[in-house]
Amino acid sequence: MLPFRTGNSRVIEAWVRRAEQGDASAQCNLGVLYGSGKGVSQDYTEAAGQFNLGALYRDGRGVTRDLAEAARWFGKAAEQGIAPAQYNLGLMFRDGLGVAQDQVEALKWLSLAVMNAHEERRGKYSEARDLLAQQLPQHQAAEAQNRVRRWKAQTTSWKKKRRVAVA
Repeated sequence: MLPFRTGNSRVIEAWVRRAEQGDASAQCNLGVLYGSGKGVSQDYTEAAGQFNLGALYRDGRGVTRDLAEAARWFGKAAEQGIAPAQYNLGLMFRDGLGVAQDQVEALKWLSLAVMNAHEERRGKYSEARDLLAQQLPQHQAAEAQNRVRRWKAQTTSWKKKRRVAVA
């Protein structure tokens, strides 16, 4: 039984802070919330949970609206290859919402979102990426693609290290 009425944003925010600091009890409580869908969107995996926290903060659902916090949680999920998080983070960089506006970083994340997206979302993500790419000078578009290559190389080597460590 949860020790509060679901939807209590202050309690959820406190659990998020404590969970980030490694508090197992807070992590467990957030897991229960995500597993049950009470007070937050139902979800079973950490990366998708991070994306959901980003959406909650972006929209102010169940927590105080905080675009910087939304960008931080989208960033955590984006680093793990979650395409909707990469897309949302790209839009936030493009528009300067919760982060300093950075068109090159925006194009990087939008490009990665297209690469990682399911077929049904790829068109929407491609449209945003292509529109931004057309607006940027050639050298900035090239820099964004260099960042994409570096991100993919780092992510690939991280996955390889993780597989070796787990095996």
